[in-house]
Amino acid sequence: MANGIEFLLRVCVNYREVEDIEMEYIQPGHNGYIELFNRTYREDVLDAHSFRDIEEVNLETERLR
Repeated sequence: MANGIEFLLRVCVNYREVEDIEMEYIQPGHNGYIELFNRTYREDVLDAHSFRDIEEVNLETERLR
């Protein structure tokens, strides 16, 4: 589909406006920390366990905190 990314962006922007959702942008330089955390959490927690549902994921996350 031509202009697929632009089309999807427009849909997201319209939805945000209709639902009155405020955008919060990541501060420059912080994205690396977030990506590192997400990768570490995925490898150390999510990949190390078999979960039956999202509730088990939430319980394990709270236990690890």
